[in-house]
Amino acid sequence: MSDLEDIQKKLVNFCQILPQHVQTWKDTLVAMQDPLRALCNFCEQLHSVEEAHITYIENFEIIQRDLQVKILGHIEEELEALKPQIERLNKYNHDLKNKLTTLERATIDLDWDLKSSVLQGSPIQPPLDKLLQMAYEFWIFFSEALKNMNNNLKTVNVRDEKSMDKCQKALKVDLADNNKVYALLAITQYIINEKAVM
Repeated sequence: MSDLEDIQKKLVNFCQILPQHVQTWKDTLVAMQDPLRALCNFCEQLHSVEEAHITYIENFEIIQRDLQVKILGHIEEELEALKPQIERLNKYNHDLKNKLTTLERATIDLDWDLKSSVLQGSPIQPPLDKLLQMAYEFWIFFSEALKNMNNNLKTVNVRDEKSMDKCQKALKVDLADNNKVYALLAITQYIINEKAVM
C-alpha cells in the first residue's frame, strides 16, 4: 500500500466516526437536560429557603437547616448525574483526537508536491491540507465545548445565580448552527462513499 493509499484509508476511518461523534454529542446533551433542569430547580429552592425569615413558626431555623441539607443533597445528586454524561463526551472526544492524530502522523513524511487527487483534491474531495484544517477545527470545537463544561461544573456556585446561568449555558452546546461541524460532515459523506481517490 502506498503512502497516499494509507493516508486515504486513515482519512476515511476518521471521517466514518464523525457522524456518530456528532450524534453522540446530541444524544448526550439531551440526556443532560433533565438533571440540569432539576439542578436549577433545587438551586432556586435553596435560594428561597435561605432567604426566608419567618418568625411566627416555632423552630423555624431548625426546619430551615433541615431543608437546606436536604436540598444540598439533591443538588449533589444532580451534579453526580451529570458526571457520566461528561465522561461519555470525554471518551468520544479522546477517540476523535486519536483518529485525527493517526491521520496527521501519516502525513509527516509526505511529499506534498506529488500530483495526486488526495493531496490536490478532486471534484468530491477537497485537498488534504484543507481537510486536515477542517478536521482540526472540528476537534477544537468539541474539545473547547467539553473544557467549558468541565470548568463550569467544577467551579459552579449553587448559591450564585450568575454562576448557575453560566453553567447552564456551558451545558447547552448549540451544534445546529456550527459551520465547522456541518461543513466537515457534509464533505464526509462523499469521502466515505468514494472508493480510492488517487
